[in-house]
Amino acid sequence: MKPLSVSVCGLIVASVLTSAHAGTILGTTYTDTVGNLLVSNGCCFVEQQIQINQTTQVSAIDLGLAGNGADPFNFYLTDAIGSIANANSVLYQASGAFPNGFSGTITTLTPAQTLSLQPGTYYLVLATTVQDLNGPDGWDYVGSLNDVLPSSVVSIHGVGDTQTRAASSFPNVQSPWESNFFPVVGGAFTPPAFEFDLQSPSSTATPEPASWLLGGVGLIGLLLIQRPRFSCR
Repeated sequence: MKPLSVSVCGLIVASVLTSAHAGTILGTTYTDTVGNLLVSNGCCFVEQQIQINQTTQVSAIDLGLAGNGADPFNFYLTDAIGSIANANSVLYQASGAFPNGFSGTITTLTPAQTLSLQPGTYYLVLATTVQDLNGPDGWDYVGSLNDVLPSSVVSIHGVGDTQTRAASSFPNVQSPWESNFFPVVGGAFTPPAFEFDLQSPSSTATPEPASWLLGGVGLIGLLLIQRPRFSCR
């Protein structure tokens, strides 16, 4: 009975090891960068809209940024933008520095606590407190909707910015998410999506069906043992 007892322990351990894993919830690739949209407090704050279809846990947010210096940026995850937004609309905010280089740099933002997002519409807002002091800072965008990763949890909507079209459309420097955003349309090309991804926490992943099956088989094996004198070593 000794070999059987060892294999049963192995089955139980396998069910535990396969139950936790991290992964991308939604986002884009970072290999088809076409350009970037300017971010400046003199003309342009930008936002990416997403739609979440079920309660989702987010442990990290990655952004594909470009820069020519180390100018600061402010990032906001909100559930509203524009005139209907207020201070309570901000669910998470973070500050950082644009990379000292052009397109192709991934910046990771890690909330102190996992974000629990209920079904609804959300916005990723990128702003800055400077006016291109060290050169162009921006958020990279992909060239095709084929660069959007498939997901059953959330979907990507259009991108927008505060590019000046009238005096009232200047970005709101004090509360960037309350700025008046417009859809981004650039001649014959409209950016499909900014480069970003949302990451899930590994600790909240639930066991997969196969893992439950392995665990169940292990328990059945224990019941069939007539001499339960073994230990997992």
